[in-house]
Amino acid sequence: MTNIAIVDTTVYKPARSARVVAFGEIKRFTFKIVDYGSHPCAYVGCPLDHPVATSDDFDVNCHGGLTFAQQGDGELFDEELYWIGWDYAHGGDFFLYCDSDLNPMEGLPGRKWTVFEILDEVKRVIDVLHDTYSRFKRGLSQLEKKDEEATGIRAYLRPKAHLPSR
Repeated sequence: MTNIAIVDTTVYKPARSARVVAFGEIKRFTFKIVDYGSHPCAYVGCPLDHPVATSDDFDVNCHGGLTFAQQGDGELFDEELYWIGWDYAHGGDFFLYCDSDLNPMEGLPGRKWTVFEILDEVKRVIDVLHDTYSRFKRGLSQLEKKDEEATGIRAYLRPKAHLPSR
């Protein structure tokens, strides 16, 4: 199921707090695109038993690599999910600087990402996460089945206890 809401197509808008500019659900994975004023970030919420949440070695190919990975805090991020994220504030990306009154002072020249470009990358990342999770669940199911079969065989082959007769 795909459910996408684009709240605002403008990013790099000076603000005192994070603004969610797009959110939704794709293939049962929740996502958010957040504008911090200086730069946008993308986040994807994964089930707590997803390999990305349970492995230190899991890496996701996304713009600049993962820069955020933790269980939700209950505020911006649902605490029932493990969230990964990446930012668009790397070399070659536009970055907006503002004064204390949020007046734009200058920006680092570079590419200004649109909500739609970021959403395309979110979809690619979710495709990978979904495929990985599906394979992981299938593998668990097969292991559980084999374990049940082995338990049944062990129970069948277990020698009966011989109690001393009285």
